[in-house]
Amino acid sequence: MDKLALEFLETCNSDNCCFDNLLVLPSDGDVGFEEYIDYKVEKIIKKKNIFSPPEQHKLILAYPEPDAPDAIFNLFFESPSVVAKNDHFRGCFAIDVTEYLGKTNHHRFKTLLNYIGTNTDIVFVLIVCTDNELYIMDMLNTVCQYDKFRKVTITLPPPEYLCKYTMEEISDVAIDVKETRKILLGYFKENRYGYDVAEFLVIYLKNAGYNGETENLKKLLSEFENPAHVTVQYKKIGF
Repeated sequence: MDKLALEFLETCNSDNCCFDNLLVLPSDGDVGFEEYIDYKVEKIIKKKNIFSPPEQHKLILAYPEPDAPDAIFNLFFESPSVVAKNDHFRGCFAIDVTEYLGKTNHHRFKTLLNYIGTNTDIVFVLIVCTDNELYIMDMLNTVCQYDKFRKVTITLPPPEYLCKYTMEEISDVAIDVKETRKILLGYFKENRYGYDVAEFLVIYLKNAGYNGETENLKKLLSEFENPAHVTVQYKKIGF
């Protein structure tokens, strides 16, 4: 099951796919942002008539923290060339700049913005994970001084969508599908979660011996403790 609705993805089209984005994500919870990046890359490749493989034109990294060694920053800026196999990178470079919220005047951030302003063949997506509107506006105002950025916001999925997502993973076991759906929907309505919780829940149910009965599901849900959110998985690819 796709995490992002097609109606949302289609807001990225041939007219605006090459616009730079400020992608705003929640401070907690997986919202499936990579589906948006993949869709954007697909549109960019078609728009620019790129014939090399898509993986050579997609890059998702976290921008190094302000106090990182100079060598790490050097590696970061060499990354597009590496991904493109020393060819010209003309695709989408998504960069998590959450560490620079409230630090947009930092010289390291200005270095990144100068890089963006210079490399006009690359489509940039700057990612921030925050619920703070003041930080978002400060970031948007700053980056727009260097290039035209379009703000795109991905919110946490509604409980109904998380319920459907989870049901697809356990439907082969659930005995009373209607009641199972009702129980899961009630669980996801209790708090605002992302797909990370749903995915961990599926793993937990399978490992805990979920037998498909509704009473067994209720018991396991009451014992389930949400693990630490894996909110920005792309940071694992970063520096």
